[in-house]
Amino acid sequence: MLSRLCEQQAAIGAVLHSQRELLHLEHTPVEWRLIEDFLDLLKPFKDATTYLSSQSYPTSSVLGPLLVKMKDKIKVSSSDSQSLKSVKQAIGRYLDERYQDPAVRLVLNKASFLDPRMKTLPHLSPGEQEEVLDSLVNEIVTLGTSNSHPPDADSTSEQDTQPPSAKKSALENILGEEFFTTTCDEELSSATTVSLNELILSELSRFKAEPLLKLQDGKKVPGNSSDIRSV
Repeated sequence: MLSRLCEQQAAIGAVLHSQRELLHLEHTPVEWRLIEDFLDLLKPFKDATTYLSSQSYPTSSVLGPLLVKMKDKIKVSSSDSQSLKSVKQAIGRYLDERYQDPAVRLVLNKASFLDPRMKTLPHLSPGEQEEVLDSLVNEIVTLGTSNSHPPDADSTSEQDTQPPSAKKSALENILGEEFFTTTCDEELSSATTVSLNELILSELSRFKAEPLLKLQDGKKVPGNSSDIRSV
């Protein structure tokens, strides 16, 4: 609405000047300038809303970086008018209240790390990046532990004559066979928690350090129906 108001500024002025009783409704140059400042302030929010409301793109992984960028856009400047400062401060308070829960922030940051486009987490401090890695390591270790079950008593006698099951554990499915020297469940369960943590952290660090593969024009983003040029 504000953008249309600015576009029709000349026409609105002509109509108001044509009728003397409407002259008091005309905006002053200061008011027009304030409207333009509000448009500049709100444009990034409009772009972000358009992106997040699209059904073709995943949203959780980009929400964290977008929030950081939005907060950068609303930093108060010494050249801002008092009205513009008040609006920026109000938006900042709303964003802080909306996303102040550390658990919510951590979920968004982990989603960003798992998105290859934002895995370097440039919007986070080194301490926050380390927190994300530690949380992912703990989740993977917990997942592997929860899928490891001791053998039943009835099946103990059968283990002497039957080969070990070829079924992979959840941890093997996540990290891949190249990270394990054996597929035996007993040897996997004998590994210490520390060694598993180091193994998982090494893999996550390697994922973070790998450069992105450049997709050719016309190719689709993996797991996405959108053309790479539109991302």
